[in-house]
Amino acid sequence: MRRSTVKTAFDIKLKGIKIELHKLDKEIKGVTLTDEDGNDVSVYLSNFSMVIDVKAPPHFVEKYQLSGDIKGVKVMELFDTEYEAKSRMIDFSGMSDSLTVEKVQVEQIDDSVNEENCPF
Repeated sequence: MRRSTVKTAFDIKLKGIKIELHKLDKEIKGVTLTDEDGNDVSVYLSNFSMVIDVKAPPHFVEKYQLSGDIKGVKVMELFDTEYEAKSRMIDFSGMSDSLTVEKVQVEQIDDSVNEENCPF
């Protein structure tokens, strides 16, 4: 079977797969393939080697949430420690009796950008 070099996403014919080519200086440096369910895989060059990655499952971290009502305004703040949350609650002690602190799990968003995890 003869093969040809891909120059645009339209050159790739896969049913049910969305294709996105990542170019830098008019050269293809990577490709992301996404299926109908939103699952995707990215293949790209990084430091002269090929990298294949997929979406990682969400990572949750423990935080302390201060929530309630202060003079008719709903508030919600997240803190790394229970001590920080309770200290903030004390700051508002004269303004509200409805504030509470509870331990919650929140999704950690990694928005750091560097050459390794942002090849395009």
